[in-house]
Amino acid sequence: MKKKLFYFLLLRVLILFLLASCRTEDSYIQHSQQKDMRFSVFVPKKEGESINYADGFAFLMKRHDSLHKTNLSGVNHESVIGIPIANKDKSIIVRRNNDAYIEFRVRSQTITEQDGEKWVVFPKVENSNVSDLVIATLSEKETKVVFALLNRNSEFYKELQPKFQLALDRFYLQLSTAALLKSNTKSANNWNNDPPVKEQEIEEVIIPGKPKDKDSDMPVVPINISYCINLVDCYVDSENIKNNSGGGAPSPGPFDEWMKNHINEGNLKDNKCANAVYQTLKSRAGLFYNLLGNFKGENSVLNLSFNVKYIPSERGTLITGQTYTEQIQNGYVRIDINTEALGSTALGIAKTFIHEMIHAKMFYDLVNAGWDGIKDIKEINPVSLPTLLRAYQEYKYEKGEDAQHKFMSEYYIPKIGRALAQFDGHEQNSSVYENLAWTGLQRTQAYEALSKAKRDKITEANNNFNRKAPCGK
Repeated sequence: MKKKLFYFLLLRVLILFLLASCRTEDSYIQHSQQKDMRFSVFVPKKEGESINYADGFAFLMKRHDSLHKTNLSGVNHESVIGIPIANKDKSIIVRRNNDAYIEFRVRSQTITEQDGEKWVVFPKVENSNVSDLVIATLSEKETKVVFALLNRNSEFYKELQPKFQLALDRFYLQLSTAALLKSNTKSANNWNNDPPVKEQEIEEVIIPGKPKDKDSDMPVVPINISYCINLVDCYVDSENIKNNSGGGAPSPGPFDEWMKNHINEGNLKDNKCANAVYQTLKSRAGLFYNLLGNFKGENSVLNLSFNVKYIPSERGTLITGQTYTEQIQNGYVRIDINTEALGSTALGIAKTFIHEMIHAKMFYDLVNAGWDGIKDIKEINPVSLPTLLRAYQEYKYEKGEDAQHKFMSEYYIPKIGRALAQFDGHEQNSSVYENLAWTGLQRTQAYEALSKAKRDKITEANNNFNRKAPCGK
């Protein structure tokens, strides 16, 4: 009896272990990758340190302006001794002209929602008046920052605007008082500099939480949406940089060993353009792992092979690459790179590799959920891959490529953009990588929903980085 009970308990433990080990959805969508993608500016540097979220939001918007040559904050209208205000210490202020800017030193308290989302409101100032209210939000486990304008016609805005106007008036009074106190010591040549006023000296504007009717009163005009990799070091990334400060590539890990044993590079070495891009992709620490995710496992059910070959394209189009599954029963997903597209720029070729590797990753997930490469995909239990299989269902399980492109367009654009930026060493504006990420997805509903201006930018990126020509031509 005791033996039977022991085996029964052991069986239950094994079942629970197996259930816990199964991956039922793409790790990127569930944000369950081990990599900590929080903004380093919001992570305490030492135990017990409190975080000033308002200062963090202010830093990130100014950082965006500095990196991407934008002026979302409005602080770059004038300069101090030829240096843009955004690059000066935050306690120094220059009298601005009538252009609008965000006054970061006047802010609400930081509000934390039940789901952990944090947000702060800042006033946008024009002609000494509050002309708009900007809400900065930190969400998705502190990995996503959104800046947006509040709806001027909403009751929420009408309630908050007078509070911020009063706070702004008090702020100006503080500046004037400080100026009078220092007037005897000011040099005539420094008349254009306001005295420093620290954030700690300014009372926060106490506001209520978000209204219950979120549909009508939440921000309606997003200004900017960012992830840490586009602005500053991510938390873990900053630690990795410190640990590898001596230079050189990090030592090979288990994933590098897996790549040697489970990726067949085929004839890539025979084409210098394809091989150069592939080797650079491999050399970027963590890039392959972030794309392939659980392709590597204790008992990998698939291997990956690359091949360079001619792929015919319809007139007026260019197929840069394709992913094939006819060898799935032999344990392989094959990616072909079109020789006729290898006259593209290195960044364009890299985008082809990344795009096709994501296709391969989706096929891995299908196989891991029970697909054998032959039977109908609709036989897979939808609980295993609910989001991906929903895309297949919308296409009645008949157009697999279209279904995967739909899934990619809705969930993978940021990931492709970040991979391109990592490959390229962040040489371009982040919008360039995002626009290039959309190429190949122009037949999706998500693409059609974009503004004409955005679609034009995507077409421009496609024309700039992709070209129908063989390597070296």
